Amino acid sequence: MSELKTIGNKLFKTELASQRVELASLKELQKSISDIKGGISEVEKRGNQLANELGQAQKTKNALGDSIKSILSYGQFTKQQIDDFKAKAKDLGVDVSSVKELKELEDLQKSIKDYQTFFNGLGKIPTF
Repeated sequence: MSELKTIGNKLFKTELASQRVELASLKELQKSISDIKGGISEVEKRGNQLANELGQAQKTKNALGDSIKSILSYGQFTKQQIDDFKAKAKDLGVDVSSVKELKELEDLQKSIKDYQTFFNGLGKIPTF
């Protein structure tokens, strides 16, 4: 009878150990599921944030393009003014190198070209 009791205890302990292993494995699976869901949630949150910021960046880039188009049109007009001024000054025998406003306009013309080059060098902003 004591052998039967010993065998019964061992079987009972084996069943309990087996159930504990199953519960532990199940808890690990549940934790993995929870961790992955949390990670996916974080990825979606960051992805949405990035999409919003890229959308805003595109709007800002478009506004910058509009501003550059505006100064380009000023630049075209100013180029004509510079050429006209130089021609008139030459007719009058005036040395244009002493006219500081002319030098400033020429410097601004260069800045306009630099901004246009910068803008043209901007890459395409990705969209989602």
